[in-house]
Amino acid sequence: GGASFRKFDQGNGDLLIDPNASASLNYKFGPAASLIWTASYSIEEPYVTEVFTQKTTRTRTGLQFSWQPTSRLVTDLGISYHHDENTGTLAPGAPEPGPEEFTQDGFELVVEAKYVLADRILLDLKYAHTNLDSVGGYSRNVYTAGLAFKF
Repeated sequence: GGASFRKFDQGNGDLLIDPNASASLNYKFGPAASLIWTASYSIEEPYVTEVFTQKTTRTRTGLQFSWQPTSRLVTDLGISYHHDENTGTLAPGAPEPGPEEFTQDGFELVVEAKYVLADRILLDLKYAHTNLDSVGGYSRNVYTAGLAFKF
């Protein structure tokens, strides 16, 4: 675990110093399985150009379970959640200048399998489901497959 302080200039020229902390806990269930829990808290700088001042308070937590049933196969299951609280003031000239506050909640589920086909060839299959609940929120599914070659 650890903590840090980040310094940045706000859109109105104010200098901000805000905390950022994270922690993780790893537990091995023997040689073939492990569970990792992570958590973080941060106050972040603006990411929207139309915002005169903004502060995003973000809280994240997640679990990842890894299992290696054979020397050739590794599987991962990950679940994560984040909650953001955004406050700010839209800059003059924005479509509707003035105070803004909104929250967003995000959830992600990832299932991945990596299989060694040969000494230098790895097959990687992955599925990820993301759901974001906020203004302009979305839900999506992403499927990927790939081959990796080691030289």
